[in-house]
Amino acid sequence: MSSVDNRAPENLLLMCIAHSYEIDTDETRFPPALLQEWRVAQVREYEEFRQGWVLSDAQVAEIIELSFGSPVIAAPVITGIVESVEMAVLRAISTRSGPAGAAAVWCGYRNRIRSSMMGRDPVTGERMYAEPGRADRERYAATILGQLNAVRGELEPLTDDVQAKTATARHINTATAPWCDWVTRSAEELLAAASHWPWEPPYEDNERLNEAVAELRASASALAAALRGENPDPAPEPPAEDAPDPTAVAFEEAKAQHLETLERGRAHAHVTTNPYSQALRTEIADATGNVVSIWPVWHVHEYRLDTAALVAAALTRNATDDEIVAAITEDQARRPLAVATALLTELWREMNDTGRTDLANQVREALLTELRTHDWTSEEGWTDNTINGRSMFDHWTHWTTPDEPKTVLTDALIAFPERLEDIVRVGGDWIQHHQQAFGEPGPISAVLEYRDNLPTWFPTAAVITTAATRYPHVDPATSRFDRGSGPEAPPIEGLIAQVLRLANETETL
Repeated sequence: MSSVDNRAPENLLLMCIAHSYEIDTDETRFPPALLQEWRVAQVREYEEFRQGWVLSDAQVAEIIELSFGSPVIAAPVITGIVESVEMAVLRAISTRSGPAGAAAVWCGYRNRIRSSMMGRDPVTGERMYAEPGRADRERYAATILGQLNAVRGELEPLTDDVQAKTATARHINTATAPWCDWVTRSAEELLAAASHWPWEPPYEDNERLNEAVAELRASASALAAALRGENPDPAPEPPAEDAPDPTAVAFEEAKAQHLETLERGRAHAHVTTNPYSQALRTEIADATGNVVSIWPVWHVHEYRLDTAALVAAALTRNATDDEIVAAITEDQARRPLAVATALLTELWREMNDTGRTDLANQVREALLTELRTHDWTSEEGWTDNTINGRSMFDHWTHWTTPDEPKTVLTDALIAFPERLEDIVRVGGDWIQHHQQAFGEPGPISAVLEYRDNLPTWFPTAAVITTAATRYPHVDPATSRFDRGSGPEAPPIEGLIAQVLRLANETETL
């Protein structure tokens, strides 16, 4: 029989999907003559009643279940899912040798470096080993990351196929949605685990990939059982998403707003013919107070305190002398003093660079007045002035002599020894640190350190005398890497130990 004849109205026999498959695959049991008898009877019944069959709700539910939940219909879907899952799993396992081999090369190199030089911690006595340099670490990391990217390139099409076939199962039987979700999550985790390598000592593989393999296989088995009409164990609930850190969210929102403000200022200042905008300059000067606690390190150069002050100063290019004087007065009154210092310092540079010497001198004298009259003896006088405070004393020294700020700080320390911690913190250098994660720069942090010398304005003698009373147990550090105290000691003790070390080295010289 031709395809056209097979589809002719006189050969139409209405049947459910499952039984239509059955008669098509067994012509012996269901010969054409029998099927024609059924068709004639079906048409005769319709002609007699002239209406469809009346079905109860229970019968409708049964028909739906038999039509869409039938294992016969689900069989090819089950086969497809199980096959695609196993293909993805086997590929994830077989490609692990690439990044594992690259990591083994790195570990071998690292072990050779570590075995070449060993010392002991002067505080704990524990062994300390040399580590490869940053350049070497990054070079080997790039090799491992290349291997992981290659794995991802091979595996991702397979996990996509798993998810596509799982979507088919979801549409065939909506009741299987929880197990479909489980398979989808497990496929995503398999891809993530296969394209990741633990990038922290000892740089050895962990069980993440093995666990992902087991989870994907378990989820596929449960989904297959659900599609067969069985009662598998309930699918696990999806892991709860980590709630965002409110502090981090607030910081990012404030940072975005601050950057937007600075960008408006830069755009205005870039056009040299733009008139002076006092409102915009005041807005940006106000914004500097929002970043007074941001470390003065390069990674945050885009929005740190001195950058904001630089933008504010650039906006004064076309200001009149009276408008500059008004800006000086406004900035003098700003607190904390670190903000006033940043704004007035950059304004001084702008006036100096544009040849407005008289105004530059007014700016300098205004800032010196604030520095000289500030209360350096009170706790409030140091609030928010330590992180970006070193520049205050550097400029003070630049415009006068090191002895002037040194004398002021010495007198403050003699009168109020509790100011020791503030003075020690303000004299150090902020060093940018990366908390490195594999393949990513990692979050940025900064630590306060004393490395090679003390500032010329630093009240060394008064600090040593006061530290001997307040921290008699702290000894001078033996090197720039020695914190001079145990790991549980407060960071201030490590800073004092470094100050004592540098003071001794200066005396020796």
